[in-house]
Order: sequence, then structure tokens, then C-alpha cells
Amino acid sequence: MEKKTGTGVDLDSSIIRLRDVGKGENVVPIPVDKIKPNPYQPRKVFNEETLKELAQDIKDNGLLEPIIVRRFSSESSEFLFELIAGERRWRAHMIAGFPNIDGIIREYDEHQIKRVGLVENIQRENLNAIETAYGIKMLRDDYIKEGGNNGGIDEKSLRAKIAKEIGKDTTTVERYLRIYNAVSLIPELETLLLNNSDRVSYSDSLKFAAVSEKFR
Repeated sequence: MEKKTGTGVDLDSSIIRLRDVGKGENVVPIPVDKIKPNPYQPRKVFNEETLKELAQDIKDNGLLEPIIVRRFSSESSEFLFELIAGERRWRAHMIAGFPNIDGIIREYDEHQIKRVGLVENIQRENLNAIETAYGIKMLRDDYIKEGGNNGGIDEKSLRAKIAKEIGKDTTTVERYLRIYNAVSLIPELETLLLNNSDRVSYSDSLKFAAVSEKFR
């Protein structure tokens, strides 16, 4: 049975205030095994212990925030939906053994699912520095692909747009892009840091970026 909550919000406000998602929209039970993960997920590390804690919290208190999905278009696939936001909640549901999870179905295009998925993860405090840097770079690239720089927007304005969308200042966005540039410079180092990104702090990442820039 479907249930409704509150008052609806548009795309831009929903990705700025994702913790209020679901207001004014139908929340429906969705089979967890019919959901395909978001291919634009910036998170590289999913801590099993924190997922187990979240699973227990969901068992005790229920799911406080529904996930967001869109219908999966491939008729030959076993999946019916593609995850847009809420992968930790989805994974925790599977650990908890629940067959279904509350979700909101939206008809988003490719650009929109990148924006919502990336912004939702970047805004959460438990995304580490390397993952945040890569997420911001993906968001920047998507705006450019959509028409950002080619459409007349300069780099400063582009970074200001990203900063507003993810709820950070432009200096922070610039620093994360510096981290991305430093990490991605050496493929072997990139692989090492991405595989151990949960051990790399924001301050350590900035120090590494500063050292890397001196040797370019």
C-alpha cells in the first residue's frame, strides 16, 4: 500500500535538502534484489561495521529516509530499478534481511541522476576526502558536458555553482579539485589511495596536493 508525506519539492531544492526527500511524494516498497547500484556513486569504501550498525538501527527504528530510484530501462536486465540516492541504506537493508525497502520512483535523465547521486553523497559527513574530491570532479565534468564551459560559464562561476549545490564554499571546492588533480596524476598512486581512501584525511590530502604541485 502506498503512503504519502508532506509537501513536494523540485529537483534543485531536493538535492540541496536531501534529508527532507519524500515529502509530498509516494513512498512505495521496492524489492532490494531488483535495484541496480548507481554507476556514478563516488563512495569507494563501504565500512562493513557501520553498515551492520545501520542495519540494526533500521531494525530497531525503521527506515527514516526512503531511497530514490528510477525505472531501469533495459528489458533484458534482471533489475527493475536503478539507485539514485541511498546506497548505504539499501546495503544495510540487505544485511538486515529485509526483502523490500521504502523508495521514491522518479523519472530522472542521466544528468539528473549524476547530480542527485553525487550531491547526496558529497553532502554526507562520512564521505572521505578522496571520495569527495572525485565526486566534485565528476560533478564538474558533468556540468561541462551538459554545456557548462562551452555554454559560456567560466571556471570561477562553475565552481561557485558547485559550491552552492553541495553546501560548501568555493575555496573548499577548489581545494578538493586540487586533491583530485594530485591523486590522479600518477595511476599507481591513484589506485593505492582509492583503495585506502578511508585512511586518508582531508588535511593529509591537502598536504599531498601541495607537495605534488611543486614537482609538476
